[in-house]
Amino acid sequence: MYHGLRQTTSKASYRLGLALLDLENPTKVLHRSEGWVFGPLEMYERSGDVNDVVFPCGGS
Repeated sequence: MYHGLRQTTSKASYRLGLALLDLENPTKVLHRSEGWVFGPLEMYERSGDVNDVVFPCGGS
């Protein structure tokens, strides 16, 4: 799992993606999810103390 930032002209949004790395050479990406698998959708994730951020703590 990895997190990334999606920047638009009006805001930034943090999201989570998946990648499969080679065991012998972890710098080699074997596969990556086509889209984000976890991101801010609900109103309480999009607005609050920290806007447009999800915290996947404990997700792995």
